[in-house]
Amino acid sequence: MAVQDIKQQQRTVGIAVRSTIDAQVRARYHAEMRQHMAALPEFQAAKVLLSYCAVRGEADTALIEQEAYRAGKEVAYPICGNDGKMIAAIPESTAWMNPGRYGILEPAAGHYRIVPPEELDLIVVPCTAFDENGLRIGMGGGYYDRYLPLCRNGFFAALAYEGQKVETVAAEKHDVRLDAVITEKMVYRVR
Repeated sequence: MAVQDIKQQQRTVGIAVRSTIDAQVRARYHAEMRQHMAALPEFQAAKVLLSYCAVRGEADTALIEQEAYRAGKEVAYPICGNDGKMIAAIPESTAWMNPGRYGILEPAAGHYRIVPPEELDLIVVPCTAFDENGLRIGMGGGYYDRYLPLCRNGFFAALAYEGQKVETVAAEKHDVRLDAVITEKMVYRVR
């Protein structure tokens, strides 16, 4: 079986796993992920982080963002362009978020400040499947794999549910290795 086929299979299973998690259990998992993230020295030291607005059962970042705001950090969100590229933008306020490409909330046009990738200290990455070696599978658009190499000073941490863990991700040459994967159960530190 080709790597792309295995990757698609791992993505499909990971999405199915996250879609079966009960709402109460999911809320508890998100609280545990927030605790794990808040305990990371990289989170504590970060001044600017890139988060994402969860869709379709992804691990929710809302509690992590609240923790960041309480600590006086700035939170940027991705804007995905039609050209396959992504930028990080800090909205004037979270009230200025609109559905963008793929229906994902992003800062509204004219109401954000772009953050250069090298100024991001911590990048929170969505995930459909992961392994203990820091490899992940996203939704298949490649936005993060193109953007992360530009974030020369950033710590890359995916949020995922423990049930999305696979023995070995079907990685391709362009897939970027993460520094950590945070689940409800633990932090898998890679580097």
